This record gives sequence, C-alpha cells and structure tokens, in this order.
Amino acid sequence: MRCGEDRAPSGPRRRRPLTIAILLGVCVASCQASAPPDDPRVAAAEDPDAQRELRALEAEWAVASSLERQRMRGRLEKFVERWDDDGSAARGRLLLARSLLLAHRDQAAEQALEPVLALSAGLSRDEASIVLAAIRHHQARDVEALALLEPLAGKLVTDEARDEFAEVRVQAALAARRWRLAMDTMVAWVDDAGARADEVRPWVSRAVVSVPDQAQSRVLADWSVEPAESEGRKFVMGVMVHHLVKRAIETDDPQLARDLLAHSPAWLRSSDAGDELTLLASRAEEEAHVSGRLVGVVVGGPDQLSQTRSAALAAGLMRGIADSEAAAGSEAIRLIFEGSDAGIEPALAALRGQGAVVLIAATDPVSSVAALTFAETRRVPVVVLASPIDLTADRLRYGFDFGVALGQQRQAIEKALTLPAQLPVAFVGPTDTPCPGLDSRPGQTTLPLKEWKDLGVRTIGLLGDARCAKLVIEEAAGLPTRPTFVLGLEAGSAEDLALTSTKRSPRIAHVAVGLFPEPVVARKSDRFEAGEGTEVQASPSFFEAVGRDLAALLRVALLEVPSSTASDPESVRFLHDRARTGLEKATAGLVTSESSGFRGRHQIERQMRVVGLEGP
Repeated sequence: MRCGEDRAPSGPRRRRPLTIAILLGVCVASCQASAPPDDPRVAAAEDPDAQRELRALEAEWAVASSLERQRMRGRLEKFVERWDDDGSAARGRLLLARSLLLAHRDQAAEQALEPVLALSAGLSRDEASIVLAAIRHHQARDVEALALLEPLAGKLVTDEARDEFAEVRVQAALAARRWRLAMDTMVAWVDDAGARADEVRPWVSRAVVSVPDQAQSRVLADWSVEPAESEGRKFVMGVMVHHLVKRAIETDDPQLARDLLAHSPAWLRSSDAGDELTLLASRAEEEAHVSGRLVGVVVGGPDQLSQTRSAALAAGLMRGIADSEAAAGSEAIRLIFEGSDAGIEPALAALRGQGAVVLIAATDPVSSVAALTFAETRRVPVVVLASPIDLTADRLRYGFDFGVALGQQRQAIEKALTLPAQLPVAFVGPTDTPCPGLDSRPGQTTLPLKEWKDLGVRTIGLLGDARCAKLVIEEAAGLPTRPTFVLGLEAGSAEDLALTSTKRSPRIAHVAVGLFPEPVVARKSDRFEAGEGTEVQASPSFFEAVGRDLAALLRVALLEVPSSTASDPESVRFLHDRARTGLEKATAGLVTSESSGFRGRHQIERQMRVVGLEGP
C-alpha cells in the first residue's frame, strides 16, 4: 500500500511499477533461497513453507486494489499467527499493518508493527518506522511523523524504502505546513530517483501545486538567488513557475505577477505568458492605497467551526469598534468585510485593494499560514486568530498571531493532572476524538466509551464548541465512573450548556486565560424601564471576547494613522509600516490575555490554567 494514500496529493498510483515496489516495501527476490546472505532485503525465513506462503501473499498484494488489500487482512493475520516464530513474520506484519491502515484501523496497525519495531537495526525495522510515520500522518500527528522519519534520512539502503520514506515525509510535511521541508524533500527525491525519475515526477508535480501559492512564491524567491544546479531543483522550480503563472492570470493577481517576473527564470519574460504577466504586474503599485483607519476582516472559513468562530469574532469587533466610536467620534476605526469563499489570499488582496491599513483573518490554523505568508510578501499588517502549527514568531515582521493553539489547552489540562497523580485523560475536538454527530440516537454513541473505560479515563477534555461539549457530556453519562469534564475555551460555561438531560450532575472544570471566562451575572436589562428589572446575561464566547480585545488594541495602534486617503506607493508603504509599529507597541486592558498587548513581539502571550479541577 501507499501509507496514507487517501490523503492529498491523491491519484491512481498502484499501476506504476515503482509504486508497487514501494507499497510492498519488499522485494520478491528477497524470498528466494539463492539471495546472498548479506542482502539487506532478505526476510530471514527458516521454514520453506513460510517462505512460499509469504511470496504468494506479496505477489497478490502487488497487483491488488486498495479494497482487495483490505480484504487480505484475515489471511495476513493467520499468516502472522501461524509463523510468529519464523523470520518471515516481520514481513507479514508489515503487510498486515498496511492493510489495517487502509481500513483506518490505526491502533490495530500500530499493534501489528510493535514486534517489528522491537527488532534490531535493519531494513524491516526501518520500514516499520516509515509505516508508523504514515499512521501518525493518518492521525493528523504530523510533527510526530516527521520526527520518526528524521533519523532515517540518508540511511535507507533500498530504492523502495527511500521512495516510501520520501512520499510519507512529503505528505507529513505538507499536512504540518512545513512547506520548505516538503519542497526540499521533493527535490532530493527527484535527484535520488535517477533512472526512476520519470515515475516519481508526476507524483511530485501534484504535491508541489498543493502548496499555497504565496508559500511557493516565497520559496521561488529564495531559490532564485542560487543557481539551480540539481535536476530535482530545476524540475520543482519549473512546476512552480508554470503553476503560479496560471494562478496569477486566473485570479488577476498583480502582486503575484510582479513577484513571478522578479524571481522566475529569464525565459518567462519571453514566453507566451510574459506580456500578459508584465501588464498585470504594472497594476500592482497602482492598485495599492490606504483609506484612513480602515480595517479589513475576512469572514467565513473552510468548515463549520471556523465559520462559527468568524461570526463571533465579527460580533466582538463590531461591539469593540462601537465603543471606540463613542470615544473617538468621526475619526474612529471603520470595518469592511470580505468572504473567504474564493480563498484566503484573494480575500486579503481584495481588502487591501479597498484601502485597508490592517487586515484580520484566519480562524483556523491552515488559513493562518497563508495569511501570514501574505503579510510578509505584501508587507501589510495581518492579524490571525488561530495559531498555525510550528509558528516561529521571531521571523514575523508584518504578521501578528493573536490566537490560541489547541495544543496550549491540551498542555494546560495535562499539566493540571500531573498532581496529585497522573490520570489518563481523553480529548474530544477537531484534532482528537471527533465530536458526536447531530444525528446521534438515544442509547447510541460514536464515542469510544469502552476504550475509555478499559483505560480508566477519569477526565475528558472538551476542545470543541458548546454543542459538541453538551453531546459528549450527555453520551458519557453511561460511564461507570463519573468523569470530570474540562471545558475548553470554546465550550462555553456550565450555565451555557444547560445539561437538563443528564442523569447525574457532571463535575465541570474549565480552561481559563486572563479574565476569561467572565462570570455570568445578573445585569440591568434594557428590556425594562430603568430600575424595574434585571436578567442574566451570558458571558461572551471566546472569539467574541477576542474580537473585543483586538478592537481595543487597534483603537490605540491606529491613533497615529491619518484619516485621509493615500494612494502613492511610498505613502502606502509608510502607513502600513506605521500601523505595524502601532500594533507592536499598543497596550490596552485585555480580557483574553494576562498581557496588555504584543509588547514588541508578534505573538500574544497567553498563560492557560485549569480552574475547578479536583484531585482523585
């Protein structure tokens, strides 16, 4: 199999002889008795019957479809059980793990690999590490996958193992938004393939174009200062140039056209697309302008969760800006909004073209990477509301991270459980156990309750939204030991959840940061005459509170930005730089952070803690 072959970049691959060899991770010749004893591919089979049976399974696997490989699982399990004491069992376990991974049975696949991973150094253990990395990639634990693969770089002996290593590493790097690592791995793969390069290049081409346009443009700019001496570098650069030319013309993007002409090979200017790119690039500086204290906000997102976050953020921003209008009058901040249906980069470009001096975008980690890349390449301040994976804030000049990563909340919960004793904890949320569906029926659940029971889970971290938290609490009521639920920042409060259907009152703790969550109190209601009534008003959601905090910072940061419109390139650059400096220095009383601002950095500091979590 191709570990993780259901993930992008996708496409039919099993027909290629190279892919068949990679999928197997074995060589049929290794099973022949005539193979030299020092051949690293030899499966040390002791029984001729085991050797014949393994050879037959390998030959069938090589030509089988993905579904057929899954159906081979039963026979592979019997083979491993029958020949467990034979050297051939390791190769059988590798096939079994791949079959299980195709069926999305990650845990079972990892269990099948355990004896192979315990072997002494050799090809089988190296291949098992690659399959384990593919499992981690399938589990969206791509940083761990990359860590597993790192020690194998330059160490693998066979072409098949090196090819499989390269593909899994590229997939994990793409998923982890490690664009440079993905590109470098593709270059090295094409160079290493040699005579097999024609079989590798189609897959690499699909992988290259899955990298965001702005990230490709940045890599192209960096590579342009060095001669492309290797064939792999020349090939990958060629794919990038052709893709970016097409994208610049399709999206009518003057900035991308300008960057292409500045950093692409000389032949591009004299090509058929050269004149069109030149005309397009000439508009790049003409379109740039700043219209006073105008702030552009990208709304929407790729999924329901990010769309909910975006709506809450917009509500918080508008409320915070309304407060600033009352204080600053006609020269207060103005907001404009742009949907992200066409992509995050076109939305940001459209807002910049309308005169926004600061842009706000990205309530999911994937879009944050593209937004921060846009900020650095276009030199316009962009604030993102979700921390991207592996963010290196020291490298940011125009990008600002005002978000919270799910990993921060996980770490806070896990740290709170270390004393007085280490207790097993389960997490439900976007990157962990999925939230139950709205169509869940009474008495049924998609949660792994039996597994939690067997592991002795006593605490469940709820990193989804309030709807997800309520469903989990209700469905987990069937656990024999009443668990403690730790509500993440987006799960609301116990009052918000209104858990009327639970049989037992759940034990609730919650993640806190700064002054959030604010207490639920009874305030005077505007539905009654003054002094005649009160009503309980729920505290704002986390992203609404973030929007209000950001509005408070912007009010201070943009004080020195004039309210007039500037359109000449030099003035536009000056005002964007002034807004950037203002964001770096601005301070205000914040609810969602202990800090009062960025304080010269480009990432807000937030200290997570857990409130209300009792010991065992």
